[in-house]
Amino acid sequence: MIKIAVCDGVPSFTCLIGRALSEWKYERGLDVEFIKTKDSDDLIEMYNRFGHMDLIFMALRPARGPDGVTAARSLKKVDENLRIVFVTAERLVDIEMVSLRPFGILSLTAGTSEVKAFADRCIQDSSRFFIFSSGHGRTALLTDSICYISKKDYPHYRVVIIYCNDGISYMSYMSVREVEAELKRTGAGFIRIQNSCFVNPFYIFHINCSVLRLRQGCCSGDTELYCSRRYGRSAYRAYLEYARKNIDSFGIAK
Repeated sequence: MIKIAVCDGVPSFTCLIGRALSEWKYERGLDVEFIKTKDSDDLIEMYNRFGHMDLIFMALRPARGPDGVTAARSLKKVDENLRIVFVTAERLVDIEMVSLRPFGILSLTAGTSEVKAFADRCIQDSSRFFIFSSGHGRTALLTDSICYISKKDYPHYRVVIIYCNDGISYMSYMSVREVEAELKRTGAGFIRIQNSCFVNPFYIFHINCSVLRLRQGCCSGDTELYCSRRYGRSAYRAYLEYARKNIDSFGIAK
């Protein structure tokens, strides 16, 4: 799911953004959660409590709370790559605003097409989204939120189950080849442990050539997975390489 937030002090413009994103959601066939607030403090609290947001439209002068630049600086301390579009009626661009490397600047005179363009860029210039078709339509998930992807056989059909770190799982009729191609496109570095099972190395607690254990409670699926004879050794080597680059000597992610 794509999460887009707007923190604005002009109700009519908030409605315009909401209308534009609703149209964009159906035009692109994606699952989108739209979060609205007038208080920049509330936005910061929601971000810290509920995790990532994929795109934020931030008013320079929100109705309540600190100004947009101050709020954006607080958010960027948590995630320096956070996509923030500043919404302003001012013609001159604040140098402090530019120093935060915003995703863009949107004028209060903008229309729905400009809002949709930012949403399109959020998807197109990011390889962080795994995009697939499910019972909810086309869905985009952050690769960081996916624990593992595995095929499941039923008597008359096969499906792919995508297990996420929030306890929710998604079902898709993608083939294993399509899953492999989509993961390759994202460059997320998932490790293949079976012909039809791909694991996000971030959630691995222990691995050897025959078995893999995930962090306790990280998802609704199995926490112990078996590595096939064909992929066991390569999976083990791939995780060692991942650990060398991403985990320090205390077992903490770099």
